[in-house]
Amino acid sequence: MLIFLFLDEGEIPENRTFEVQAANGLEMSNPHVHYRWRDEQSGNIDVDMTMQGYDMKLSFGTMEAGALPGTIEFVVPGEDTRVSGEFRARVKR
Repeated sequence: MLIFLFLDEGEIPENRTFEVQAANGLEMSNPHVHYRWRDEQSGNIDVDMTMQGYDMKLSFGTMEAGALPGTIEFVVPGEDTRVSGEFRARVKR
């Protein structure tokens, strides 16, 4: 997954939460999400991009030793697309 938050240059989303609901439709401030998967039949990698039609809660914690901890819940209703879990993002300055 690749998520574009459209933050100001140098801005870090420390202690912030981004929530999107598919039912709300397109809002230009929604994060753009690119996701990919391997097609079971062909073995090829498929890619999709969306700015709407997904549910997401993306939360960031407090910066620790150059890493930003966070959690994500991402679902595309009507698809078998779901990502859920914790992560640590390295922050380059």
